[in-house]
Amino acid sequence: MKENNFEKLLTVDVNSKVEVKQKMKYLSWTYAWSEFKKQYPDASYRVLNNEEGLPYFHSSIGLMVRTEVTANGETLPMWLPCMNEAMKAYKVEAYSYKVKEYAQGRPTGKTVDKWVEPITMVNVNKSIMRCFTKNIAMFGLGLYIFSGEDAPEPETIDSHQLQAILDAIKERGLTLKQVTNSWQIEKLAHLHSNNFDNILEWIAGNNENNN
Repeated sequence: MKENNFEKLLTVDVNSKVEVKQKMKYLSWTYAWSEFKKQYPDASYRVLNNEEGLPYFHSSIGLMVRTEVTANGETLPMWLPCMNEAMKAYKVEAYSYKVKEYAQGRPTGKTVDKWVEPITMVNVNKSIMRCFTKNIAMFGLGLYIFSGEDAPEPETIDSHQLQAILDAIKERGLTLKQVTNSWQIEKLAHLHSNNFDNILEWIAGNNENNN
């Protein structure tokens, strides 16, 4: 693809189609593909399969998906590990990892086990479409929003994490509305679990006098 074609896509304003969830940005694959096809009607894509004909590549450290997009005579590849909402690699079998334990909104100095469920084909499919969107971005469309990884499908906090946040809010003299407004969520229970530590740090740095 010629440089001027890359620059043409790079200047397409996709801001109106970017979704923001808890301060993370991502671009819908449906919009990315439809806009890309407007610019390059001959564009095509391919999901790469493993030797068994399955759309993922498996190893002991996790699973990876791969795609290729072809436009204007050039083919560019992209790959993406299959990850959960906490950016942990999916595997064929469930496994656990250690996270900080909190009591009354404060770390106890201990750790507890957090589990990653076995991967499903739904997880694989979603990873493929995220990979596909990033693949399109390699041609310029929406590339500027990918300064970091796009957001995986979110998982919300559990009941223990919710109570830890409520305790921290009460201790700092804040209101639920102050917290939910600042974090752009309708309800505290909608908070993504990968933001648990971040929101506790945010609460610790705020009180009713500076909100």
